[in-house]
Amino acid sequence: LPPFDSVFSIVSELDQLNVGHSPSRRELTRNLRPNKHVDNELRDFAKLDLCTFCETEIQRISALYSSVSVWHDKSTGVLTTLQVHGNPAITKQYATGSVRTCSMVDLKRIEDLLDEYGTLKVSLKEERDNLQVACNECHRWSDKVTENLLEDRNRPFSDLLAEVDAANKPEGRPRGIILTPTRQTLDVVISILKWHGLARTATKGKMVDTSVAYPLLLEGIEIVELYGKVQHRDNQYIPSVERTSE
Repeated sequence: LPPFDSVFSIVSELDQLNVGHSPSRRELTRNLRPNKHVDNELRDFAKLDLCTFCETEIQRISALYSSVSVWHDKSTGVLTTLQVHGNPAITKQYATGSVRTCSMVDLKRIEDLLDEYGTLKVSLKEERDNLQVACNECHRWSDKVTENLLEDRNRPFSDLLAEVDAANKPEGRPRGIILTPTRQTLDVVISILKWHGLARTATKGKMVDTSVAYPLLLEGIEIVELYGKVQHRDNQYIPSVERTSE
């Protein structure tokens, strides 16, 4: 596949030729006084010449550039955002010093761009590779967190709390990307795990300090009420609408 930079260069040169501003003409007329009438005649001649001898190729190259430039602009926007957020997957400089911190990118958007890349007829290998590295890191992170939460049922909650808390910190999550489990979801998990630890500590001895245990009991009831009531529909557990709004 031809590299994008080469296609862009050809399109730029064709645009210049189409208005009569070829590199050779610019060099020849560098020290001459501009003449509007001559410029118009040369532009009309260049357009006619290009249409006569190269119209099919020009249309093919223009269509090729138009189709890939949309993907290029989207991918550059995503990569710039990831770079602003400090994502280490980005190896090329996209962001400038004047770029403000912007909203994060949804992982689905990156996955869609990678799927679309297979239909392109121009190579944008570096952009594609950077997106793929970022996407792979997201899947690794998500799989690890999910495995910790769901698969190992025999681990102490204290160990699980430490790992989930570390994974949910800004430096622990893939930077600049929105993915599941979301930060808010893990915040809830962390709160529940911390509550469990506090509840176990409060009930260890024979004598329970009611001033400590009672608030914990109320908090535990609230957790069960808020997150325990779900609707079982279509083989899925879905939180009720009123509980979700809370």
